[in-house]
Amino acid sequence: MIINNKYAYFFDDIKKCARISIELSANDRRYIPGIKYLEDHFLFDLPIYRNFRISRFLADNIPENSKVLDWGCGYGDASFMLRSLRPDLDIISYDVLSSPPWETLAGKENLNKIVDNNEDRLPFEAGCFDAIFGIGVLEHVNNQENSLKEIYRILKPGGLFYIFLYPNRFSYTERFQKTIGHPCHDKPLSMEELEKRVTDPGFTVEAKGYQLTLPIILSRFPFFVRYLYNLFGNAIMAMNDIFEKIPVLNKLSSNLMVICRKK
Repeated sequence: MIINNKYAYFFDDIKKCARISIELSANDRRYIPGIKYLEDHFLFDLPIYRNFRISRFLADNIPENSKVLDWGCGYGDASFMLRSLRPDLDIISYDVLSSPPWETLAGKENLNKIVDNNEDRLPFEAGCFDAIFGIGVLEHVNNQENSLKEIYRILKPGGLFYIFLYPNRFSYTERFQKTIGHPCHDKPLSMEELEKRVTDPGFTVEAKGYQLTLPIILSRFPFFVRYLYNLFGNAIMAMNDIFEKIPVLNKLSSNLMVICRKK
């Protein structure tokens, strides 16, 4: 995959940190799930590029000097890229997860990461964030209704909540992964169901769309298959840009995107 030289260091740093994390954690079986996740998401350019595009979208749309929460930051790659693109933003990374596979990038870049495993109450004051984003997070929380109420509570009036990469109920890739016994999501929603989910606590939907008609992450596929697929990354992303805009076809996309505003 060909990456613009201007941003190549994002990919190099993230892949290097992922490899270090895998090596440091390889001898402890407690961290096997985290290692597998890193192998799927951060050893190839194409999966990293997925979050890079989201980070660029946020960089282009979040107002100057905003206080931003990366909700469910995971490895911290989106926080790292967004802060590099927009150093004026006050970015706080938050997750319930803390273990060696996940700390290398955060430590290297001195990301402001908060870890708290109490999903019922986020450790922030009411109305303290101008914008909040979650990339592939909402489908993993135990109680979506409560989590959305908490997001609503800590967001300023008029603030935006960005939901990216929510699994689509009608995704053919999710169905295929499940059929062959590879990792898949157990809380997929249709676009209408996701809209209903976010409007219940009081959000209004500002924008919505489908993401990734063609697969980006070949979870648990052999290394050589992922390597070969990554070589065609530019063409795959270009085709996704087209397919995501074609009615009916885009409804089979892997993911949903919704941007909502607090009243």
